[in-house]
Amino acid sequence: MGRPDRNGDGSVHDEPHFAPPGADGRADPESAATEEPEPNELVGDEPALKWQWADGGAALSFQEYALRQRARAPFWAPWATALLAALAAGPAAGVLTFAQYIFFGGALPFLAALDPLSILHAAVIGPVIEEAAKVACLLWLVERKPWLLPGPAAIYAVGLAGGLGFGFLENLLYIHVYVPDMDPSLAAWRWNVTMPLHGAWSLLAAVGAARIWKNVIEQGRGPDLTLAFPWITAAIILHGLYNAGALVLGQFFGS
Repeated sequence: MGRPDRNGDGSVHDEPHFAPPGADGRADPESAATEEPEPNELVGDEPALKWQWADGGAALSFQEYALRQRARAPFWAPWATALLAALAAGPAAGVLTFAQYIFFGGALPFLAALDPLSILHAAVIGPVIEEAAKVACLLWLVERKPWLLPGPAAIYAVGLAGGLGFGFLENLLYIHVYVPDMDPSLAAWRWNVTMPLHGAWSLLAAVGAARIWKNVIEQGRGPDLTLAFPWITAAIILHGLYNAGALVLGQFFGS
């Protein structure tokens, strides 16, 4: 017995093998493979936010969840958070920098001689630790609690303030601890050049943090820390080049 005619007209489309893609209600496998993912990923897809699933947020998109949390927070909370983050970034990085000083027994290697260890420390180890520490608080916030930051402008301000705060504390360490007999012209250079540069490097890294914030709040996607890596890497490279140049110039032209 032949197959029943669904349309009653003997059409070729009654044969599944000749039916156009999607005619039977099923997705075309080829188009499904190239289909763009939904922009609103769920909070439940992010393990870092697992502790927040209990309040029903797991079924919400990141954007919906962030907007809900922002509506629940006091109006002053984002600005207070930004202020606290700015105040904490500098001291946090300063503590790590001083820890390097303690680790090397009270004498940073690049202050003594021009050798491979000194170059490695000044151009790589120091910049990686400092730039990462200066934006660590920002990165934690944009990944875990982006609704507690007002927006990209505040993130840039936090990055800049954190860098300047760190530069201020680092100068105090250099002038009063590392090199207590520092030449006044070198001290002036550190206040007028090095400290602003720390602010600029942190501002560059903060651009990456702002991209993560926009990815969640404006585009509704999950927090993606890799969005910040190119900007933080750029800050580390610029910081390392400056340190290496200062190291070489200090050895050849220092008194």
